[in-house]
Amino acid sequence: MIWKKVVLTCFLLIIVCCFLVYNSNHYQAIFNNNKFYAEIYSAPFDVTQKGATIRIPLKFSYKTRYGIFIKIPDYDPLSYVERTRGFLEYHFLSDGVVLKSGKTFPSSQWERLWRDDCSFIGILGFDLPLPGASKDLVLKLTVVEPFNFFIPFSGDTYCVVKPNASFK
Repeated sequence: MIWKKVVLTCFLLIIVCCFLVYNSNHYQAIFNNNKFYAEIYSAPFDVTQKGATIRIPLKFSYKTRYGIFIKIPDYDPLSYVERTRGFLEYHFLSDGVVLKSGKTFPSSQWERLWRDDCSFIGILGFDLPLPGASKDLVLKLTVVEPFNFFIPFSGDTYCVVKPNASFK
């Protein structure tokens, strides 16, 4: 009789462990990576225009690290354009209250990704959920110093938000 309880307990532990592993970010990133790494936001945003502003509603499924990228329709523009300064100011807003603000990474710290003949220039990393945020979390980005070296792509740049654990 005791062996039946041991077998049942082991079976229940295995089920609980499988459930916990399946719901982990590591499992989702490896075995369900198309969904895990899907963009949660993508919209045109001209980073060459001083004062240009975009408000991004942050609706996410995974509690992980996310990145903000500038998407450019060229495989590797940074290999042939000279990088100059350029940065955005960001504000994380929840119920109209600023939870966090600052400036994006300097160009020397940008991360670059490539996909489908496009470059994704990583300019900021952050964790979601943000402490103290409600369900209506919004990220406001404003161009303070234009990215003048992207002028050849003016009107064809996008702001993209997606999971990216490599940002520090």
